[in-house]
Amino acid sequence: MKFIVAKKIALSLLITFSLLSCEKGANEKGMDFYQNKKYEEAITQFSAYLEAHPEDADTYFNRGRAYEQEKDYENALKDYQSAISANPNKEEFWLSSGIANFKMKKFKSTISNMEGLLSLQENNGKAMVLKARAYAQIGKIKDAMETLNDAISKSNKNGDAYLYRGLIRANANDVKACDDLGQAKRLKTPKAIELMNKYCE
Repeated sequence: MKFIVAKKIALSLLITFSLLSCEKGANEKGMDFYQNKKYEEAITQFSAYLEAHPEDADTYFNRGRAYEQEKDYENALKDYQSAISANPNKEEFWLSSGIANFKMKKFKSTISNMEGLLSLQENNGKAMVLKARAYAQIGKIKDAMETLNDAISKSNKNGDAYLYRGLIRANANDVKACDDLGQAKRLKTPKAIELMNKYCE
């Protein structure tokens, strides 16, 4: 009798181990496919893993990135929101959700995402810049400038904050625009040279 019980336990453990190995394999295969830019295959593998692990925040995030690479922003956004629900403390989950909303021109949702991140990390410069950009897109230039000023006051190394403040000033024919763009250039911010050549040469 003891032998039969022990055999059943051993078989149960073997089945459990095999299932866990298959699940882990699906997640690892998903990452391999993603890194090799095979995004549809990555989505399939991540989905298989999530069937067994529906609360895994990182896998929702990774599947969201794969959807985003396929330009399926709706599903990407759903996955980013699921990742946030499962683990609200990761910066990249909030930023990715905000960026996806921005790409879909859902600027108010972008602002909401960034406010969520800033409630956790009040000095997050990336969040402040993206929030300001969203404000600018809906015509709230004063709010955009205040947010960028705040970002710069918290870090004078935030090149993107100088860049977008300079761009807003340039569009308003503000003579201070080139000061901001120049500082963005000194901080080696992408697009700074292009904007300097356009507005300041």
